[in-house]
Amino acid sequence: MEIRRLLWLLVCLANFEERLCAKYVDLSNRGLTSVPEDIAPDVTHLYLNNNDITRIRQTDFNDNNILTGLNLISNEITTITFDELSYLTKLTFLYLNDNRLTALPNIAQFMPSLNELWLKENPLECCCSNV
Repeated sequence: MEIRRLLWLLVCLANFEERLCAKYVDLSNRGLTSVPEDIAPDVTHLYLNNNDITRIRQTDFNDNNILTGLNLISNEITTITFDELSYLTKLTFLYLNDNRLTALPNIAQFMPSLNELWLKENPLECCCSNV
């Protein structure tokens, strides 16, 4: 019985340490018009949903190369280019629902870790070269 308790404790501690390593920043519903410049470089998950962000600048994520999750749902983003996202090579999810995107770069080319890409409710124009 004592061994089971020790194993359970080790599992709990391992899970606790993993959660401590992840750093979540939630800036949802703040009326932001751009990505804040002072986001710490150790942030792993960034929630910027339900704001008024109109564009992603090339410098927005230069220092956040460990970012694994980015939520930009319900903003006013019209375009995203390769240069603006090229630093986000560790992203596992990118949520872009409900923006004004009409085109996207070939994201799979520079985001090998991306598992989830949400694009619903964007006026995307399908082009054979994008497929």
